Amino acid sequence: MTPPCRSAIVGITTLFERAKGVEPRLLFYDPMEWKIDESKLYREMEPVIRGLGYSLVEFSHKNTKYNLQVHAVIYTPEGVSLDDCERVHKTIMPRIELIEDTDEIHLEVSSPGVSRNLKNAAEFAVFVGRYVAVLQEGESQWLYGTVREASAEGITVHTEEGDYTLKPGDIRKAKLAVSQEEKETS
Repeated sequence: MTPPCRSAIVGITTLFERAKGVEPRLLFYDPMEWKIDESKLYREMEPVIRGLGYSLVEFSHKNTKYNLQVHAVIYTPEGVSLDDCERVHKTIMPRIELIEDTDEIHLEVSSPGVSRNLKNAAEFAVFVGRYVAVLQEGESQWLYGTVREASAEGITVHTEEGDYTLKPGDIRKAKLAVSQEEKETS
């Protein structure tokens, strides 16, 4: 199986250069260069966002040809409103501009969504107490329950049948889910 292409080559010339018959220059870039990071930017933003009362579920950034794109996913057990996203945006935007020394920034702040795919153990820790669906390795049925505990060693999910403790290697896929109780009250 051929690995996916992770870089692209683009021929670029200006209109002026084309008119003069100049050959295109080659520009190399990596379109998959999203960083899920422990970068300086993350280390600076996480305590600020936590200080506002939110958990930082995901933080990524990448440089594009025209600007720096930053994406932050925030969470609070009470839910995340548009006002919450705006508050975080207005708070961290000037800090990002200062750290990155540019005002060419596209910042997106969002909530995790009702059926977010959980990507790592840290996300389970953020969502302790939330209803989830977990697909275990070697199983065809989803396990539904509430996250009781989460650590680097694994998670405990409480179901109607009892508690299940799963190691990270036991989990093929996991996502937030809506419980029957939540469906009935909405």
